[in-house]
Amino acid sequence: MISVLLAVLFVVSLCVFCRARSQKKVARGTALHWRFAMASRDSRFIATAIVVTAVVFIGGRFLYTRQDDDNNFSPNPMPDWEKNVKNNSRWIVVTTIQLPTKPMITLSKLVGWAVVVVGDTKTPASWSLPNCVFLSVERQKELNYRIHKLLPYRAYSRKNIGYLFAIRHGARVIYETDDDNELITNTIEEAFQVDLKHLNKDLLIYQPGPNQSTVNPYVHFGQPSVWPRGYPLSDIALSYQPVRYAKFGAGLMPLIQQGVANGDPDVDAIFRLTRKEAGKKIVIKFDPKAPPVALPPFMMTPFNSQNTLFHYQSLWGMLIPITTTFRVCDIWRGYWAQRLNWEVGGSLTFSTASVYQDRNEHDFTLDYADELDLY
Repeated sequence: MISVLLAVLFVVSLCVFCRARSQKKVARGTALHWRFAMASRDSRFIATAIVVTAVVFIGGRFLYTRQDDDNNFSPNPMPDWEKNVKNNSRWIVVTTIQLPTKPMITLSKLVGWAVVVVGDTKTPASWSLPNCVFLSVERQKELNYRIHKLLPYRAYSRKNIGYLFAIRHGARVIYETDDDNELITNTIEEAFQVDLKHLNKDLLIYQPGPNQSTVNPYVHFGQPSVWPRGYPLSDIALSYQPVRYAKFGAGLMPLIQQGVANGDPDVDAIFRLTRKEAGKKIVIKFDPKAPPVALPPFMMTPFNSQNTLFHYQSLWGMLIPITTTFRVCDIWRGYWAQRLNWEVGGSLTFSTASVYQDRNEHDFTLDYADELDLY
């Protein structure tokens, strides 16, 4: 295509040049003066044509080369150990720095699901469980993904490698969670709409009020005084206003699904600094009978990466930002993903607790500093 454009440019330039030569008009002055003027003008024209053609040619060849590289892109050759990994349509992605926890053992036994565990520099090299692919730091390098050189160590964003690995090995659905989330349902299918061909008949959808653009999903599950990390602080007082619903209709698909967590759920540092009793753990229980609920377009709420399911049409939305802080990265991802999700006919849904979170120890003051961008 670039070669054709260059040929056209050359022909046009030649025609213009010939036309200029054919339109000689003898003006006032001597013929010698006219010849010198024409020679000077022709020289400038030829020089300009050469420069423009050269610039277009060099730029065109560069773009053509880049386009050719993209069109002929092929996946990196698999290392020998990866060739033994079987493809699967349903994957679980987790990152950890601990030896296998009880929740991880539970996940490894789920029928129909494959598990990929992304390690970091602190993760024990001996990490191993049946039905789990452990990606040590060394194995992550061997995968040779382009994103690898951009990911810092000791960072949650290394989870991106797990997403790419699952997609490369046939993922149509990805469920992500943390190593301290104990599954309290027998299967993931009990908690989420894994099969989009048979939607839950009880699925509701919020009906926003006048000028309402956010909603606190914890209200729907019986906890109006609790709010998720990343929820606008200015909207917390609105949690006690009546909420309207409708039946989930045609035209939308629950492509991103968030399950809430009993125990110590994902609330922000302000909640923990002001509500947690000294020496006691936070223990919150959500209404187990509350049906799943979806957000319509133009209504938003934060969702995290701790008990979340993505369908194939929204796997692009799993990218964890690299330049934000740990307590911000998945929330920014969530707002970005749910906005673009509207463009593909998708919706974000919430379902009642399917995990119990016995949260690892945190310094709430440091968490607050880490979350400042959210406030």
